[in-house]
Amino acid sequence: MLTIALPKAGRRCRLSSTLASPTTRTTTATPQTPPQCRHINNSAWRAVSVLDEWVAREARPISLRQLMVFGRSLTEARLLSSANYVRTELPTRIAHRIRDMQQLPYGVVTNPHISDVYELYHNAFDTFRKVKEVKTLEENDHLCSIIGKMLKTHLTVIPKLAMGILESNGHIDPAVLDHFMNTILRSSSTSR
Repeated sequence: MLTIALPKAGRRCRLSSTLASPTTRTTTATPQTPPQCRHINNSAWRAVSVLDEWVAREARPISLRQLMVFGRSLTEARLLSSANYVRTELPTRIAHRIRDMQQLPYGVVTNPHISDVYELYHNAFDTFRKVKEVKTLEENDHLCSIIGKMLKTHLTVIPKLAMGILESNGHIDPAVLDHFMNTILRSSSTSR
């Protein structure tokens, strides 16, 4: 009996249960295959419910006027409040972009460039959602450090998206691709 180790899961999946021969396969109302064996791929398994919680949140945009007023009289309390806004707003916005990517057709999402961007976004989402409430200036500095590192790793996002979109030509309606790119680019610039 063949078994395959699932990446980063520490579990094994019996191929005989997932690849039953056509003569022995039965149809029932409930699936017989264990959930951890259904999709075997190279990326880490991710809980959709975590993303769903963040997608359910609305983005809370800030105007340039608000930023200017905020920066005029910066106190420690205001700085910490700003840090906590960023701490919750970034994963919310990133979650929405991940969901946008998940809704693209399979042929587009499996493009290596789009897939790389998806992984970058998901890693950023996972990192930012785990940041605890910022209560001190040192914690604010730590958050700034995380953001700085994330910005460096995301320098290739726009070129990768452009290449992926060009290579996906024909897999999706151009108007849908245009809307997707406009949303991603607008979100990227407002998040910075």
